[in-house]
Amino acid sequence: MRVVCIGAARPNLTSRLHGLMSCSQLVMTDSGGVQEEATALGIPWITLRDNTERPITVTEGTNEVSADRLPTS
Repeated sequence: MRVVCIGAARPNLTSRLHGLMSCSQLVMTDSGGVQEEATALGIPWITLRDNTERPITVTEGTNEVSADRLPTS
């Protein structure tokens, strides 16, 4: 049986965010700071907007920019 857990943290709750990310297999975010944290922890992530200020993560394969694929309606 596979257990899936989805968690959310307010941007100012750093300890909760680190706790959630440390046991995650994937992070989805629109925050540049969280992108850095996920990369440092070695966790792949999806950027929920149409660009990233960390383009090397896309070419290296640790990040997928996906806002252009989100439904608009």
